[in-house]
Amino acid sequence: MKKALKNLVIFGFLAIYMFGSTMIYASENQTEYQIADAYLKDVCFEYSYLDEIAGQRNITRIDALEDMLNLITACKLDNFLSKYSQTQTPYQDLNQLTEKEKNIIKMAYFFGALPDKDFLLPQRFISRIDAARIAIQLYGIKVNPLLTESQNLFLDIQNEDDKLIANLAKNIGFPGTDSDKFSPFVLMNGEDFLMWLYKIDNSVRLLNQSIKNLDTESSSGQTDQPAPNPDDFTNLSDANLKEIVEIWNLVKTYLVSPTDKEIDYTDLEEAVLQNLFQELNQTVDPYAYYVPQSLLELNNNTDEYEGIGASLSINENGEVYIDTVFTDSPAEKAGLKALDIIRKIDNTEIKDMTTTDVAQLIRGKAGTSVKLTIYRSSIKQELIKTAIRAKITLTLVKSEIVKYGDKYFLNSIINTFNKEGVIDIFEEHLKTALASETGIDGIVIDLRGNGGGLVSEVNKLIEMFLPEGKKGFSFVYNNNSTESFITETPAETDLPLAVIVNNASASASEIFVGAMQDFGRGYIVGEKTHGKFVAQQLFNLDKTTKAEVRFTIAKWYSPKGRLAPYTPDFVTSDENNQLTSAYKWLATQ
Repeated sequence: MKKALKNLVIFGFLAIYMFGSTMIYASENQTEYQIADAYLKDVCFEYSYLDEIAGQRNITRIDALEDMLNLITACKLDNFLSKYSQTQTPYQDLNQLTEKEKNIIKMAYFFGALPDKDFLLPQRFISRIDAARIAIQLYGIKVNPLLTESQNLFLDIQNEDDKLIANLAKNIGFPGTDSDKFSPFVLMNGEDFLMWLYKIDNSVRLLNQSIKNLDTESSSGQTDQPAPNPDDFTNLSDANLKEIVEIWNLVKTYLVSPTDKEIDYTDLEEAVLQNLFQELNQTVDPYAYYVPQSLLELNNNTDEYEGIGASLSINENGEVYIDTVFTDSPAEKAGLKALDIIRKIDNTEIKDMTTTDVAQLIRGKAGTSVKLTIYRSSIKQELIKTAIRAKITLTLVKSEIVKYGDKYFLNSIINTFNKEGVIDIFEEHLKTALASETGIDGIVIDLRGNGGGLVSEVNKLIEMFLPEGKKGFSFVYNNNSTESFITETPAETDLPLAVIVNNASASASEIFVGAMQDFGRGYIVGEKTHGKFVAQQLFNLDKTTKAEVRFTIAKWYSPKGRLAPYTPDFVTSDENNQLTSAYKWLATQ
């Protein structure tokens, strides 16, 4: 039993509030709802507020989040919200919320309780499965076999991950369930919501108290040495990580510098994380990297900087390469091309460096030169290119109306998806072209050399061309769960579309190509695409060193379940012929 209890450990800041808190036990003449009310009042809620919630037919998502976080923090939520005000979320539908409500969402997102989607719909009523999932994730409870030994059938749940959540919730005491039915999409009423808050909070507190008692028992008989401060520990479910945390705290508690050198634990933490991600990058995920606070400004995707006008990526062999060369940039003038693998910057070998390390070497004062030794796989040669650094103002989208025969086409070069607002620019160009004196008869989107970028941006582009209710693409995560991205608005135009690609069109560019090709919505011209079918997530560690980490979180698939690379409908490697072929096809439509 001791081992079983110690196998479930609660994450993060939550444990701070769990230890030493009052537990409510039932007396014979109390109903379960009276017990729940008494418990919640003992933590911090007023009876009048509990009565108000209990009388509600449904609970909005934002109200549910606030109540859960208030309970977790013993109604000291306001003391914590400011710490998460700078957390970035992907949600585009928060404009109508107050600053406090936005910070509540940021805090919940920071602790992994909310999904990575473009829309959260915070004012929508919360369903039973959402209430179960969010609470379980906020409390940091892992889906542990110890808690789901008696599996319930739940015939009304198809998704296996939702079924695990439902089983865990039922074993904790989620109200209104039986062995066959969970009613996952039924909206949560106020009375059941309060009962769920009581069940999960009380279970976690009791469990933490049990773990604390077991820790006390297991430590008896040891030498009387000063114990590390328990507030320094982070409770983790992974045994290996828990050992790292314990070693870290031992160092902080006992280390004495023989040379009386002051210990900078921020620098030490950065060194640990850099080594961790270097190993991860070289052995498991070539797209993983860690950016310390000192280099964040360099890594930020700004519209203006001094450099050569190229963005970098890293391939499956751990080699840094150029994934995008921007139009009219020093990189383009120097003859650099997308997919050029970088070997040296001036006389510095870049083997085992991250993209951030290489970018730091490439950037410099405008007017100075930088020499890049590159390998170009298309001709299997190593080349040396010298670029003169300049002040770079990125041209994210370049559009023009082109007359071909007696027709007019909008030709838009989208250089990258790696910037919020890229597709807003394209959308404005399209509206301007449609309203122009000549109008337009078709559209060319040029994605040659576009190495990808933000999923939210390519999703916007797909929304512009596919009808409402169509699956644009899907992600498959490490637990084999699937998230499908469904268009939510009607297409903005039904004009004929041609898309030009080459072997440097990667990632988000390929997501768009896959969607257009699978639905027959666009004519694809050029070379076979690059074949990057994985997606990375950027995490901001603003709780600790204010650094950033990025690693692969999913594979993505086209609507028909295809992985990149994709072969165009018309294959040609002649750059001039690619554009002409696109115009010729549009002219026949």
